[in-house]
Amino acid sequence: MKIGILTFQRAYSYGAKLQAYALSTYLCQLGHQAEIIDYSNIGEGKAPGINFCSIGCFIKSCVSYVNSLNKEKKRRNKLQAFFLQKTPHSKRYIDSSSLNGIENKYDIFIAGSDQVWCPRYNLGDLNFLLSFVKDNKKKFSYAASFGTTLISSEYEESYRRCLSSFNKILVRETEGAKIVKSLINRDVEVVLDPTFLLSKSHWEAIARYPFKQKFNYILCFKILSVTPAYKNLIDYLQTITGYKIVVLDTSYRYKPVKGILYSTAGPEDFLGLIMNAQIIVTNSFHATVFSILFNKNFYTVLNDNGLNSRMVDLANKLGLRQRMFDCNSTFPVLEDIDIDYQVINPVLCSEIQESKRLLLSLLN
Repeated sequence: MKIGILTFQRAYSYGAKLQAYALSTYLCQLGHQAEIIDYSNIGEGKAPGINFCSIGCFIKSCVSYVNSLNKEKKRRNKLQAFFLQKTPHSKRYIDSSSLNGIENKYDIFIAGSDQVWCPRYNLGDLNFLLSFVKDNKKKFSYAASFGTTLISSEYEESYRRCLSSFNKILVRETEGAKIVKSLINRDVEVVLDPTFLLSKSHWEAIARYPFKQKFNYILCFKILSVTPAYKNLIDYLQTITGYKIVVLDTSYRYKPVKGILYSTAGPEDFLGLIMNAQIIVTNSFHATVFSILFNKNFYTVLNDNGLNSRMVDLANKLGLRQRMFDCNSTFPVLEDIDIDYQVINPVLCSEIQESKRLLLSLLN
């Protein structure tokens, strides 16, 4: 079949680029003509914010912003090159009107993955709920995420109308299934993020280690602000292990965790840094995913904003709830850092097979 996928492919995010690549590539491996519909530029124009907390913070963040423009340009170029060169995709569709007539080009449409159904990120654009597709038999989702536990009242009616028209819905989190149930009274299945559909060896072949020499390190990667729990855990782990700290972050941050700052990573470097780390400390969902895929020791620091359902849901599925860390957690002793993947991997394998089965049933 010819399959069109709607997702956040233009965001300058490692997770956004890798999940788009994973779903389109896996469907192509199954023999379909699958591609990302290159619609919208959500996330593409987003620049790190300037800190207005005080005059000192404002000046520091502005200086950091100016000094790091060249490095950030390199990082974004790598992310965009990965999408354009390695991910099957259509021609560019800029706005809703440009999607007119596209329905006849594809046999089916799939919304997902990533937080495509989160109003905060899709800006209320119902095209991410396939509103432009008139034939309801063509409308599906795979691992679509709301990124929240509740849809605000202003979006309830439009979401109810769009979701009711789907042929089949597969979501990424249990909370998402609850939202669908509350809106349209349909029971829907929960599946894994599409990055799990590709094998560990597939990702290893893409990964690139960016340093000239190997050394033991704790990889720190965050997508939101540094919380006390995040910083305290890193300091503690460095103390008990003696490992160096590598901070994967944009150089816009003027107060990163102390360590070796690597700020020009592309998706391949992102994978390589996780694959070669001794421990990963993160608040990123996809950094958590690849830590599990590569069988690494990791801790996921829960976000203060409460939007943790995708991390917690995955951890609960795999028996890794103790790897979720917040201000109420106790520090691990050295002997408890290692994860027993002989126990985790059979559970993960079973979950992956079930997600693939549900995807195949959708396609059939």
